[in-house]
Amino acid sequence: MFSQVKRLVGDSFLYAFMSMSTKLIAFIMVPIYLHHLTTAEYGALGNIDATVSILTFLIIFGTDSALAYYYFEVEDAQKKLRYVQNVLGFRLAVALALSVIIWTLGKEISLMVTNSPVFGFALNISMLTLLLDTVVTLVITIYRYEMLTVRVVILTVLKMASIAVLSYILLVYVQGSLDSILWARLISVGAILLLCGKAVLQYLKLSFDKEILKEVLKYSAPLVPATLSFWVIGSSNRYVMTAMLGPHGLEAAGIYNAAFQFASMISLLTYGIQMAWRPFSMQIKKKENSRDLFAKIYIAIFVIGMLGIMAVTTLIPWIFQLLKKDYADAFQYVGFLSLITFISFYYLIISSGLLFTKKTKPISYAFGFGAVLSVILNIVLVPLYAIWGTVIANLIAYIVAVAIIFRKSQQAYYIPVSAGKLVFILLQTILSAGSLVYIQVSHLPGAYQLLPWVYFIGSLMISRVDRDFRLGMKN
Repeated sequence: MFSQVKRLVGDSFLYAFMSMSTKLIAFIMVPIYLHHLTTAEYGALGNIDATVSILTFLIIFGTDSALAYYYFEVEDAQKKLRYVQNVLGFRLAVALALSVIIWTLGKEISLMVTNSPVFGFALNISMLTLLLDTVVTLVITIYRYEMLTVRVVILTVLKMASIAVLSYILLVYVQGSLDSILWARLISVGAILLLCGKAVLQYLKLSFDKEILKEVLKYSAPLVPATLSFWVIGSSNRYVMTAMLGPHGLEAAGIYNAAFQFASMISLLTYGIQMAWRPFSMQIKKKENSRDLFAKIYIAIFVIGMLGIMAVTTLIPWIFQLLKKDYADAFQYVGFLSLITFISFYYLIISSGLLFTKKTKPISYAFGFGAVLSVILNIVLVPLYAIWGTVIANLIAYIVAVAIIFRKSQQAYYIPVSAGKLVFILLQTILSAGSLVYIQVSHLPGAYQLLPWVYFIGSLMISRVDRDFRLGMKN
């Protein structure tokens, strides 16, 4: 028993190290990309990545969860292999079909995605990379199932590091354009595929067993809508900006993408909580006073998150002074995009009641409604307020979706936390962060930024959140 616990702890640490390393590498590369790419090129990169992301969802189609279930459910090694071969066969068939469409209609699709036909070749390279990565992803997944954790971590970190190094070399010394990054990705994924070795060959003996595919797709299909909803809320706004802001649409998408990349780095801080929360909450849910403890933790995490948003909003202009002037305006969006990123993480905490009671359908419904709301608001607000329109649209969509999930979770498993207090703190954060941005954009004296901080801290004191936090720490 002790050896199993020890292995669990060790594997968890390695996966946490892997995630932190890949995110850190990506974060380090952002300033390099911004220095060498124009706003239009960086906007195109964001749109292409968003397109590849949705195509990846279609290729996987929830089969990752289905494969995890059947791989451990089936004891016969040969049948396990057949499940893997069928899943890979399905994914490659979808990937190849999508690739043929992209390769045939590259310029037309480029015009749809980036509002310009010149990025057709970039889409072609991306699809070839996606084809190779479809195999790599499955092989690494099987390594994970087989508890080959060290191999998984090495291959994953090595892929990201290779992309970063090759991108830098190609950007600085060879081409200096968007294609440099995409060539680096293709070469790196190809190299990792070769490093996977002979294991790949047995999986590439593709199989199309009707019964197995029926089982897999029956399990996976219900999981797809929630995943697509996440993509719609998080990525579809780039297309709206590109299409609706005329000749400057792609540049606006590039500025937004730059701000989003910096804002997403808040996940470096939330990832540890995200990894630890599920096992922690499951272990203590039946203990005495667990609901009271959950209430304190809900408040503590939320307040610390809001303090973090205020800190990011205050400090981010200094960082953008070091970057290319073309992206100077991006700083004003980072604080609110960080708030959106935090809210998208916070739902994992406050949805615990639904997971405890196995009532997870409301999560899919809530994010489905949020996705529809996001598209509508983007179409309405982007022509009026440009980038701020999409920031406001996404913020509202996430708040509404998470509010629905919180209400349903409370109905399923009540936690004695004040919803009114959470809403009050959120509103004060929005007002305070908005005031900070106004002061920064208006180039008012830096000392003025103390006023929103005084207001924010004062609002926390008025809400008596200090009492909740102290009790939480004591428990």
